[in-house]
Amino acid sequence: MRAMIDAGRTPGVAVAVAIDGRIVWTEGFGFANLELQVPATAETMFGIGSISKSLTVTATARLADRGLIDLDAPIERDVPDFPQAGRGVTIRRIAVHQSGLSDQFATDHYETTRNFPTVTSADEAMRGAALEYAPGTKSVYATGVFTFLGRALEGATGKPYLEVMRDEVFGPAGLAFVPNDRRAAAR
Repeated sequence: MRAMIDAGRTPGVAVAVAIDGRIVWTEGFGFANLELQVPATAETMFGIGSISKSLTVTATARLADRGLIDLDAPIERDVPDFPQAGRGVTIRRIAVHQSGLSDQFATDHYETTRNFPTVTSADEAMRGAALEYAPGTKSVYATGVFTFLGRALEGATGKPYLEVMRDEVFGPAGLAFVPNDRRAAAR
């Protein structure tokens, strides 16, 4: 771990080793916050980054299986104030990185420590996402546009995104759920 940090591959990491379901060793290495030089500890909670996309798609697929979301319907069906309504953006196209939407949001926020506690707060920053190519015509990895997928989950279920994730992904997988406000407080 120290070699990874020294090589500049990561600013910090928290490690735990379990044997037979029992944690036998934990340690933090490097920094939890580079800007403030806060050391990482075994209790440091790090963001999960792009893993969020896979988890969001999992919730989307579960809702689609039950007929609560139509993957090929225009996204504005579940996100009525979608800024590019009528342009062919669907839930499926967002999920497979073929939405056509600009991902300037991700570029602008790549190294930010800003917390977006709800998908609506992140959505406000995505309002200006321009259509860069016709949806479905090419694949371009995108991060920020998944905010609209989170909004679609909310629209389809009537529940906040974090509740959808708890109910559709974390709970069924037997995973502990730590809301953003607790994670932010732990920094």
